[in-house]
Amino acid sequence: MYPAVYKRSTVKVLKAYGLTQASIADCITETFSAIRTVRSFGGEKRQMSMFGNQVLYYQSSDILPINKFLEHDQAAC
Repeated sequence: MYPAVYKRSTVKVLKAYGLTQASIADCITETFSAIRTVRSFGGEKRQMSMFGNQVLYYQSSDILPINKFLEHDQAAC
């Protein structure tokens, strides 16, 4: 008789514990997702600046655009 009573009471507790853990996991997932979103928007200006610097470097270098490179390579053949 005692194992049946014990089983009935622990099943409810374990189900409640599982639901609580699932709820906590969902909350944590949403929180980290929000943190990543905020951090990505916080670094947006920095990324735009880095991209702009790379574009300026490319424009001032002697590197040919891919279409000009292919034309130059085909003319040499």
